[in-house]
Amino acid sequence: MPAMDRQTGSRGGGQAVLRVGIPRTLHYFYLGRRWEALLRGLGCEVVVSPPTDRVVFEKGASLSLRDICLPVKAFFGHVDWLDRRCDRIFVPRLVSVHPSRYYCPKFLALPDLAAAVAPPEKVLSVEINAKKAGGSAERAYAALGRMLGAGGDAIRAAIAAAAAAGSGGGAGESARGGAAAGSGSFRIAVLGHPYLTMDGFLSSGIAKWFSDRGARVILYDEIPADAASRAGNGLFREIYWESAFEIHRAGAAIVDSGLADGIAVLSAFGCGPDSFVSDLTARMAREAGLPVLSLMLDEHSSIVGVETRLEAFMDMIAMRLRRAGK
Repeated sequence: MPAMDRQTGSRGGGQAVLRVGIPRTLHYFYLGRRWEALLRGLGCEVVVSPPTDRVVFEKGASLSLRDICLPVKAFFGHVDWLDRRCDRIFVPRLVSVHPSRYYCPKFLALPDLAAAVAPPEKVLSVEINAKKAGGSAERAYAALGRMLGAGGDAIRAAIAAAAAAGSGGGAGESARGGAAAGSGSFRIAVLGHPYLTMDGFLSSGIAKWFSDRGARVILYDEIPADAASRAGNGLFREIYWESAFEIHRAGAAIVDSGLADGIAVLSAFGCGPDSFVSDLTARMAREAGLPVLSLMLDEHSSIVGVETRLEAFMDMIAMRLRRAGK
């Protein structure tokens, strides 16, 4: 496939390969591997922004509204980092992947938010909207291939490579501090949005803290997509927000399968869906007799501020296991 001119976007033999950036935040933790494989299959050089750190976050916070949620502030910082290093920045418009659920309104606006940081012409976007005819992810990826000038065979091969790449962004081991998921004397599930729980900076390193003290940490990447079908059961109506539904589904999977000895539920300050789904998940765990720790994180959070609560939570799990003779 001939490469797109990095300056003009035109096609031409011998031109440099288009360098496309992906922000390592938000839905990168769900779909990052697929997006990387897709773009490489379409002939692009892929650049993923580095893990969130203080510099990236503070830059994002300076570019965003004060009251916007924590992960979106980080998103601004990642887009700014990529803007100085890439020809295009891939930010799909995520509306829906299920006919009865929507993503958070901020996700619907991510390409527009990215265009407030980087030049609008650098934002490479397609819409994924299962509520519309022809709005599937596969069709969106095919449209992306056509935008990049790829032929039909190349597009089909790229989509197949994306499907084979699996889900997630490969951040689970990093969030655990390099510890294997299977190590540790007892098991703690850290639940919440993957872009919060699996981002070491935004989560204040809580998963690593548990892992460093001998716990086997279970994150979103260990929970099979079909592990639980009762998410939302017993509620007045199905959970409307996709990410909130996924958190409740993961919690149901943990409770039903007995995968964990305790559950830590992390939520982001300023996230509306978090305000109710975190409580629903915690209630479900308590009803099953599992110790629960609920923590709300904001840009001022640090491991020092919650360490006493984390220690008490681990002591509670250890005491419960001793009583059970485990």
